[in-house]
Amino acid sequence: MTEEQLKSLIKLAILELMNEHRDLFRELLREALRDQGPEAADAAPQGDDDAQRAEDAAKREEILKLIGTTI
Repeated sequence: MTEEQLKSLIKLAILELMNEHRDLFRELLREALRDQGPEAADAAPQGDDDAQRAEDAAKREEILKLIGTTI
């Protein structure tokens, strides 16, 4: 299987999950975002500053609003 075929298959699987199992997708996304929350910022590489962490948090909040859920 080529890399492009694999990417296409993964995209298809994600779209199917989003359409047919919306609640499961929300929970998976919520967990992934939670894992990348404030605790993950402590493990960020040197040089990351407060502005970058605030931007990342804003992006997480925007994604959560789009899927209609909260952490």
